[in-house]
Amino acid sequence: MTTVPSSLVEAFAQLEDDELLRRARSGHLTDAARAVALAELDRRGIEVALPDGASDDARVDAMDAGGDMLTLVSLPAPTEAHILVARLQAEGIHAIAADAHLVQANPLVGIAVGGVRVLVAGEQLAQARALFEAMRRGELDVDDDPSRTAMQAPECPRCGGVHVTAKPAGVFRSLVLWNDAPRWHCPGCRHTWPNSI
Repeated sequence: MTTVPSSLVEAFAQLEDDELLRRARSGHLTDAARAVALAELDRRGIEVALPDGASDDARVDAMDAGGDMLTLVSLPAPTEAHILVARLQAEGIHAIAADAHLVQANPLVGIAVGGVRVLVAGEQLAQARALFEAMRRGELDVDDDPSRTAMQAPECPRCGGVHVTAKPAGVFRSLVLWNDAPRWHCPGCRHTWPNSI
């Protein structure tokens, strides 16, 4: 990726639409300058037809050359960052996980650098923030098995009571009776039976 001076980005941002289109189509710009012009036109929502013989690679590199990568969030675990990046990319947002390998290789250095930074293209930051907030609220969670219901305690086999509680195995009994397992307990009739789970 070619480094583009920020003054060029600012200069193209100040041009009128017609002038920016004329320069992008002229064929007189360098590849880096054409990428910046195309990125600015994309940001404005203007579709550009490149002249014959112009490289279509400029359109592919437009986001990288013309836009800044801004931090969406810093996460402590590389796995969380990669999951977030994958979700953002699935929505068409250009995103990367910066410092993920550094944090994975040396967690103490990871603390010093502030964790894994999830970077997104500057023009997509608002969209990425909205998606990230929706993920945090749980709006995008996927239930793997919709037919599955929450585990409920069974009824008491002796009295049919429904206020059954799980009773963990006791430490002493577990040491003495090596096969002591967690049990269900009915407070109504004081019946206790083995947990079959």
